[in-house]
Amino acid sequence: MTVPLQPAFHQLDALERGAYVVAISASILATCLLIAPVALHRALFRRRRKQTLVTLGHWLAVSGLGFLAAAIVGVVTLVFVLVFGRTSGLWIGALAAVIFTSVWLVGPVALRERLGDQPRTPSDRP
Repeated sequence: MTVPLQPAFHQLDALERGAYVVAISASILATCLLIAPVALHRALFRRRRKQTLVTLGHWLAVSGLGFLAAAIVGVVTLVFVLVFGRTSGLWIGALAAVIFTSVWLVGPVALRERLGDQPRTPSDRP
């Protein structure tokens, strides 16, 4: 967060500044979205709103993970651009995006599709 206060920050080009702003913005949103289910739970506790809490909490968490991935990809891109140059940094940033997409999105969706509608366990029942 203190990077803009450093003298060298003004020497960054538009891509580097953009990566920094994306990373900071995404990390702020990720923090907000990932912590929001806790506040929601406190507000709805013992009000018989379990389904609302679970559904909204799910979407907040999924959105938070997306912004967390964007924040990490932004940081990876910025650091690698600064250390190894623009081409290497962009390739490594793209690779990080592919890895996050594969592990956090494609894999879980493929697993869900493969498992299909299996019988629910007693702990899954409302």
